[in-house]
Amino acid sequence: FRMAEMGTEHCTASGIRGPKTPYLNVVHATMVNFNRSTCSAFSACSHCKARQGGYEVRFRNITYSNSPNKFAFQWQHESVFTDLDGSLSGTGRPGSVVPWSGIYN
Repeated sequence: FRMAEMGTEHCTASGIRGPKTPYLNVVHATMVNFNRSTCSAFSACSHCKARQGGYEVRFRNITYSNSPNKFAFQWQHESVFTDLDGSLSGTGRPGSVVPWSGIYN
């Protein structure tokens, strides 16, 4: 089938989904067209049950094209995305991306 037949709302839910184990390294990846509300470039903890996780995924040299939806998390502490060079977050500085929590306010 052709993508045009799928309409404009279909997308891959997550380009790369973190594993249910520690230390996946994602290097030199370009994420393209994660621009719909049901899509994200990266998500966490594949095959985890509710409240499992906490695994680290490391990223370096990540680029985006037409992908404003960078991350999707289902619960707190699901995963830590370690940004080794600032390309994952777009800050240009190393750091971490974690699920939102009320304790950060």
